[in-house]
Amino acid sequence: MPLHPQAQAVADFYAAMRTTPFEELAPNDARALYNAWQIPSEEMVFEIRDVDAGGIPCRLYRPSSDTDLGLLVFFHGGGWVIGDLDSHDGVCRSLANKSGHAVLSVDYRLAPEHKFPAAYDDCANALRWAHDNASSLGVDKTRIAVGGDSAGGNLAAAVALAEVVPLRFQLLIYPAVDMSMKSPSIEENATAPILTKSVMAWFVSHYMRNSADHKNIQASPIVAEDSLLK
Repeated sequence: MPLHPQAQAVADFYAAMRTTPFEELAPNDARALYNAWQIPSEEMVFEIRDVDAGGIPCRLYRPSSDTDLGLLVFFHGGGWVIGDLDSHDGVCRSLANKSGHAVLSVDYRLAPEHKFPAAYDDCANALRWAHDNASSLGVDKTRIAVGGDSAGGNLAAAVALAEVVPLRFQLLIYPAVDMSMKSPSIEENATAPILTKSVMAWFVSHYMRNSADHKNIQASPIVAEDSLLK
């Protein structure tokens, strides 16, 4: 099936920017390349400020002066290796404005310098901090959700399963939920544009400590018991 023209344009852009296969890069070089792809957002938001969530750097986006906004705690994508507050700044601006609610973007620690479960721990702790400090953020602690894209979706699903705090919903944007890489979709999309099987394996190998981690629900939410997935 051919890609939609807009999707094809994105794939062509990444192909033109990538002079070396991503999976052959050192993590710092991959981060530099990823950062070079970013285009700063000019979308205006009522308030944007950096927040220290108990030692975890975060960024708060508020679309209005209301003091009882709902809150989306957002975890960025990037295969647990790349990405930061700036890489997903435009996404968070749009989420705040379009939803009419606040967004707290979490700058969790990256692999391979900090392997699993460092990212999970940071996300869980930031979520707990947001709940405990809701009034200082101008949000309603009974209306908190988690979300993220790709690796961020993985982290959102994992902390939701842990029931760190009561949540209204999960916003999971193409989440990676199985670190074993044995699902049929891995083979079906092995040579897909942008994210190939070999690139995904590069990310997983940097994030996981060993193969035993693949069966941990904090790494692979899909292995959770059905009773936890309801």
